[in-house]
Amino acid sequence: MEEVLEEMAYPEYVGCDILRYMVVYPQWFDVRKGLAQSAIRGFFTVLWEGNKKLRLVVEGKPSWQERAILHIKTNDECNNMGYAPLIRPGVHHNVYVLHIQAVKWMREELGGFMAEQNEKVDADDIKHTMIQASENYIRRISWIFARGWPVYEVRIV
Repeated sequence: MEEVLEEMAYPEYVGCDILRYMVVYPQWFDVRKGLAQSAIRGFFTVLWEGNKKLRLVVEGKPSWQERAILHIKTNDECNNMGYAPLIRPGVHHNVYVLHIQAVKWMREELGGFMAEQNEKVDADDIKHTMIQASENYIRRISWIFARGWPVYEVRIV
């Protein structure tokens, strides 16, 4: 299984262009070399152990057909309950989907988990660091992939 996990993190087997670029060009995203591969291996390890919170979605079309950015926003009621609608990119339209509020909720969960695991970790500090890093990633992704693309916003209430 270790050999399969190693190969799944090779750039030629990573279907998501952004993640593949993180594997090949980690300096573009200010991540240490090998971090993206470790995340890929970790995801599949936890998925294969039967974690019900993870889900692998395999798209059948060629990678990176998107030609617009779609920002998803949900109301506070959904956000406070931890609900985030699953919007599959490329099903009806070729858009790159960003759901910042859903990711924010996941960061809060992750920050709390990290703080529980290590008393030296402050949940608010780690969440703040993750938010700053994600804002940098979004800017870089937009610069690398989406220059000149139209940007749309959908509000789900």
